[in-house]
Amino acid sequence: MLFAPIHRLLRLILFYWLTTSMLISMFYPLLFIPLAFVAALFILSFGREWLAPARLAGLAIAAGLAAATAVVFLKGYLLATAHTLYPGGRSVMGVGLGLRQLLSQFYPFAMFDWHLESLMPLNICEAGTFGVFLIRLALCFADYRNASTQLRDAAFRRNLMLLTVGLAAMIAWEFFPVPSMLGRVLLWDHVQPCRMQYAQGLVLLMLTVCLVNRAGWKLSRARLALFVSVTTLGWMMLKARPNLPFWNNLIDLIILPFALAAFWAARSGKVSPMSGMLIASLMTSAIIVGRFNPLQSAWPVFNREDTPVIAQMRAKVDPRTGILAANMFPISTQNGLGFKSITYTTAIPQRDFWDHFRDRTDPQTLGDGIQS
Repeated sequence: MLFAPIHRLLRLILFYWLTTSMLISMFYPLLFIPLAFVAALFILSFGREWLAPARLAGLAIAAGLAAATAVVFLKGYLLATAHTLYPGGRSVMGVGLGLRQLLSQFYPFAMFDWHLESLMPLNICEAGTFGVFLIRLALCFADYRNASTQLRDAAFRRNLMLLTVGLAAMIAWEFFPVPSMLGRVLLWDHVQPCRMQYAQGLVLLMLTVCLVNRAGWKLSRARLALFVSVTTLGWMMLKARPNLPFWNNLIDLIILPFALAAFWAARSGKVSPMSGMLIASLMTSAIIVGRFNPLQSAWPVFNREDTPVIAQMRAKVDPRTGILAANMFPISTQNGLGFKSITYTTAIPQRDFWDHFRDRTDPQTLGDGIQS
């Protein structure tokens, strides 16, 4: 919204409103901190109009007001957790990202199959990425000879350098044992390396688009053969293994017919190369990732299916108290399934209450599975 064709003051108001809404509704510093770094790179590379003193001051005020509004709204939570071991006292160092996670920036479906089931024991924050097929398409079809000529342009050279250095810094934090004191400069010591992938993918996409927009495309049969080879080889390394179902993991090859169609359409002059490759990337992602629906039916919540796991949980319910005295699921899952349980996680634990509960209550009154 900062670059919309409307009055600058209205752009700042929209920026404040959207930023505040995001901070309050999805408060997750591990996401915001690296995204702030990405935003700084974007402004320095493509939005230098906002570096003029008056505009920069307005942008800083809008960002500061958004942060202040979120702090006021979340004051209780922030004060209570500021000095806890987690999340307030979290301090991590670099290293921890796996090779498959890094390759998922270039092979977007490397972490899951047709059913969107993860192929690794990682949660969505650790397996998530910003990989799009446009990155691989651009890297295979970019006209690098023209890029070397374009490097004579100081602005292009500066943008390329900024984005390359920023990307290298993020990859270094993800892959190498960088001391937490170095990460503290950018607050990265609060960001687990495996959860920086989304922001790192954004920088990689910015760098790729910056390169191909200036260098242009080279649509030759040799480049097409390169793309097909790289795609097939990547699929073989990541998915074509005896321990993985064959058909469910062919999703990495779905890009090939769309890339071929885009190649033919661009070569024949029906569309521009950028438009054709972008459409190929979007269509492939829509077929696979577009099937994911975060707004799922509430029917299972109110009509619990009698599964073997539910039967095991029911068997562990204490007959005297009716309490499920077993830690079978984390957070408040057991309560959500309709069982009386004190297995849950709170953002602001009331330690005094639990200390009193521990000291005054006989665990046997709540079932054999409860321990202080």
